[in-house]
Amino acid sequence: SIDACIVGADSILPNGSFLNKTGTHLMAMAALNANVPMIVLADTTKIRHTTDYSGEEAPIEDFFTSTFSPSTTPEIASGRLSFQNPAFELTPRYQNVTFVSEIGTLNAQTLNDFATKLTEIWKFVEA
Repeated sequence: SIDACIVGADSILPNGSFLNKTGTHLMAMAALNANVPMIVLADTTKIRHTTDYSGEEAPIEDFFTSTFSPSTTPEIASGRLSFQNPAFELTPRYQNVTFVSEIGTLNAQTLNDFATKLTEIWKFVEA
């Protein structure tokens, strides 16, 4: 049996979604389906400060696609097959996800409050 699913995060959005390596979203869905808590360990420097940031604007990088060469994959050379090879993906906030940082557990309200404070700091810095 599994007690918890523990992952990191490359970036945490104020709405509780987070960016991490490809496959994290699938793990989150499996954990939710199995009624297993998912714990995201990340320091507060990973929290984005913009409270109006939508997950749709998250930059998703692609892995180098030359690993699929036309010589080994004729479908690519012929144009019959196209693909994406994302390095990161956006995992939406699920109810079984808890964020843990150097300041403790961050629930949805704490996460949003922290992002709001960061926004205020950035307004001061940029002024």
